[in-house]
Amino acid sequence: MDSLFSGIIVYPFGWQAAITLGIILLLIVLSGYMSSSEVSFFSLSPQDIHLIRESKAPHDQKLLALLENSEKLLATILIGNNIVNIGIVLSSNYLVHLLFDFGINSVLSFVLQTIVLTFVLLLFCEIIPKVYAQQHPLTFSRFSAHIMQPLVKVLSPFTIPLVKTSSILERRGKKHYELSVDDLSRAVELTEGKNETQSKLIGEIIKFHDKTADEIMVPRVDMVMIDYQWDFATTLRFVLDAGYSRIPVFLGTQDVIKGILYIKDCLPYTTAGSDFDWHTLIRPANFVPENKKIDDLLEEFRSEHRHISIVVDEYGGTSGLITLEDILEEIVGEITDEYDEDELPYTRLADGSFLFEGKTQINDFCRYLSLEDSLFEPLTQEIDTLGGVFLELKQELPRVGAFVTYRGYRFEITKVEKHRIMQMRVIPPATASAS
Repeated sequence: MDSLFSGIIVYPFGWQAAITLGIILLLIVLSGYMSSSEVSFFSLSPQDIHLIRESKAPHDQKLLALLENSEKLLATILIGNNIVNIGIVLSSNYLVHLLFDFGINSVLSFVLQTIVLTFVLLLFCEIIPKVYAQQHPLTFSRFSAHIMQPLVKVLSPFTIPLVKTSSILERRGKKHYELSVDDLSRAVELTEGKNETQSKLIGEIIKFHDKTADEIMVPRVDMVMIDYQWDFATTLRFVLDAGYSRIPVFLGTQDVIKGILYIKDCLPYTTAGSDFDWHTLIRPANFVPENKKIDDLLEEFRSEHRHISIVVDEYGGTSGLITLEDILEEIVGEITDEYDEDELPYTRLADGSFLFEGKTQINDFCRYLSLEDSLFEPLTQEIDTLGGVFLELKQELPRVGAFVTYRGYRFEITKVEKHRIMQMRVIPPATASAS
């Protein structure tokens, strides 16, 4: 060991060494600042970003401006951090030459510098700053914005070419490979039995793409609506009993929709008299065609912050309404809250048959009884509900006791109102053959 360090000359610690050491310490602080800034800026939660957007404070406005050009911000941090780290290496090398003369042991000098610098850079410039920034992203990003904003401007001559070059390389290197529905379906088949919940969810997402508004809407006859000509007392009583947060308003006929009444808009006026002009609370309605794809509609709901739309037919008449909840239920299944009654959408009878509402969607019926959607595939091109199965096959007005048989299933009408099938008894093949 003595021979290893023999021949090394140590010089006195002079003013040049002191200045160089001070520069190194300053550069270490700057490197730690760059590392913690990177983590804090890009670890902000959606709630933090919303808070920043709502704030009028100058530091939050600076922070928001930086976040809105995140590519340039990241390029500034990376370039700045590299410049500082290179400065640390060069300054450390200069300090070593001021204090030591390794003579022929130049390799030893390189090894020692590498070990010490690696430890210092990892601990003080990476680990400690990033851990702190990860724990306090909002606090540190607000502090950092004051320094980072002028730094972004100073390094713009370097960051702008870097951002443009990386953007070009990203576009050229991107592989365009689109999965077809058949590819995804085969993937689901391969995963069956491994994770039933995930496979089922993926399957619903695949089918989601092809569904249209008229397939999942609340039909016109089931719509809960408010008459535009009612006084406020009648309207308020109705909306409180209805239990819905948004209700369409019609004038004269359901084809003339004046808008949507939000129940929360009525709450401040619950003590107002019958003569209160509640029509000023009506919000404009949004209208969509029957063949509107629900994945496109979901994107519109998201981007425009809407929850309900009126579905119209080719003649402009009201076909029904569709809500955000209706669309989401097509992926995740029935959504309930603490106010919904926990009950099955069907009744199972002692003989093994089932009672369903005539308006039950065929895809829901298949899901409830664990049947393949393909069972009704020839029919679903024209009809959507169990009541439609009878009308499509029987081609006559519904009456209690009438029935049809399809694929071994017997569909028997048990309740009719105004030529509309309200309830059906569904008898599975085994039960039907036994009876």
